[in-house]
Amino acid sequence: MALLIEHLDRRAVEPLAICPGPGELTDHLVGLGCPVVHIPLHRIKPRTLGAVWRSSRRIRATLRERAIDIIAPDAARDALTCGLAKLGTATKMVWFVRLTSPDPLDPILQHLADAMIGDSDDTRRRFAARALARHRTIVGGADLRRFRPIEDRTALRAALGLP
Repeated sequence: MALLIEHLDRRAVEPLAICPGPGELTDHLVGLGCPVVHIPLHRIKPRTLGAVWRSSRRIRATLRERAIDIIAPDAARDALTCGLAKLGTATKMVWFVRLTSPDPLDPILQHLADAMIGDSDDTRRRFAARALARHRTIVGGADLRRFRPIEDRTALRAALGLP
């Protein structure tokens, strides 16, 4: 997500990140010129539902106050909190689905999401047929300034003990 934020055309998109609290991610995003709002994002359990609801209300207030067009969570727990938050607003939710294994929240989340972007075709298999029209696959990339393929693959395989 940080790589996406780094490469956004700021003339067209004004990003805002919601992070559960201060830390390395917040520092990195602020360094990219992305404003950050701290709102706790809780695991979904019966004992945390009140806290999830309170966080969703704080997110909803932020969506309305800043006239946010799109909210884009990337984890099931965050998608539930954000999906509840967007109800009653004009904000659309695009859920970035990264995991291929089904989540118990999938039936609810596929209903709350206006669109889903999976990073492989395997993520699409998680969802019911009626939700597939809203799913697109965009294979994630790597920052080639930091990660470069090794030139001598044979030497690397030998060093790792791979055939």
